[in-house]
Amino acid sequence: MPTETDRQIVADDLCQAFLVNLIAEAEAQIYEEGSDSNYDSSMGSTGSSLSSSSDEEVPPASQAYLDAMGELYSK
Repeated sequence: MPTETDRQIVADDLCQAFLVNLIAEAEAQIYEEGSDSNYDSSMGSTGSSLSSSSDEEVPPASQAYLDAMGELYSK
């Protein structure tokens, strides 16, 4: 039976974590889009946004997994 290297084990774990996180992000986005449209339609044009324009957009957690995989294979 072939053995896996430590790097392959970590890469497999990162890949699984990435996929799970990506699915969770997609589901959250779908939920937010559905909630936003219901909220906006009930508030009309007077609804206000909770986020300010000065807030920086935070990269999705899935990007951190991709970065970690890239770092793993860059060495």
